[in-house]
Amino acid sequence: MARPRSRKKNDLPANLYEPRAGYFVYRNPENGKTYTLGRISRGEARDQAIEANRTFEQRAEQRLINRLHAQALGETFSDWLNKYAEVLKRRNLADNTMRQHKWRIKTMEQQFGAEPFVRLHETRHWAEWLDTFTEQDKTRSAIAWRSWLLDCFNAAIAAGWVDRNPIEPIRAPTTIVKRDRLSLEAARAIICVAREQKDQWIARSIELALITAQRREDIASLQFRKRDAASGWVESDSLYVTQQKTGARLAIPLTLAMPEIGMTLGDAIDACRDHIASRWLIHQTNPHGNSPAGSQIWRDTITRRFADMRDEAARRSETPLWRQDKEPPSFHELRSLSLRLHTARHGKDFAQALAGHKDARTTDTYRDIRGSEWVKLSTDVFKTP
Repeated sequence: MARPRSRKKNDLPANLYEPRAGYFVYRNPENGKTYTLGRISRGEARDQAIEANRTFEQRAEQRLINRLHAQALGETFSDWLNKYAEVLKRRNLADNTMRQHKWRIKTMEQQFGAEPFVRLHETRHWAEWLDTFTEQDKTRSAIAWRSWLLDCFNAAIAAGWVDRNPIEPIRAPTTIVKRDRLSLEAARAIICVAREQKDQWIARSIELALITAQRREDIASLQFRKRDAASGWVESDSLYVTQQKTGARLAIPLTLAMPEIGMTLGDAIDACRDHIASRWLIHQTNPHGNSPAGSQIWRDTITRRFADMRDEAARRSETPLWRQDKEPPSFHELRSLSLRLHTARHGKDFAQALAGHKDARTTDTYRDIRGSEWVKLSTDVFKTP
């Protein structure tokens, strides 16, 4: 039991405290956080505390009202989210995709779970909610949430909960891409720096990503031979990859070449073989912290070390490696560069198959240079026949 207040403090309203004479603090009853009111008059401190208490009381009443309305009107948004979670399970989605869905469902539960479902079937509600992201310069978050909500309500239509999708009339905000594309010149400069490092795995990861156009998580998971639960391995004359994001299954020939860096896929894999015994193509070549030599390199480590190599290459370069009004390219930009180079050499269909994309428009997004390279014109087109 808490100690009873002294007589001189009995006149203070709830959550208001006077730790020192004439000095007042207020405690938030919801989270326990304290706020300093300072040295003000006792009457002023009382008035502020009473006003704050009333705000919290009204908030609690509103939450109770919402629950009562939900009972009167039928299902809550939480009821539908539970059904939607079951729908997602039946889709056999990738683990990472399911984690994203679970996080979004949890967020919706916290913000709108107690609301009656019929009240959330209003376009204006969601338009105003999505605007809060764009107002904070979080356009990508607004786009991602719009896409998720669109699917959520489409599933509700299919389940017979509603007859229209309130998200469809809301236009997706236009996003301005801040990250610059990776040029071939920049990639070469980065590889040169990486090949000088004591830890050679960073150079190997860049070379493999540039030749194969595979994602960071797939590069990090490649193994020298097939094992149970392996998602990528070398066998016979091919590199077999089951993409972790999409489930696409690829058999990439070891003869696939990237003349721009003077290597084939087979050359890059051979370079991964060293005096360290490891199942992983990309592995620790020196003990590091809790990771012994031969252990797998985590994908976030690949991202950070690539950034180190990129920044060092930029410091050495006499000319900028990316536009100064853009963010520097990340490891993922190797995928875009690879698809652009393979498109030029083997055509669009080959690049789409290598990327594992079902829709050619997705591959086109990676091939978009975003104005980062000059379009060279030939005077031959102006010659008179």
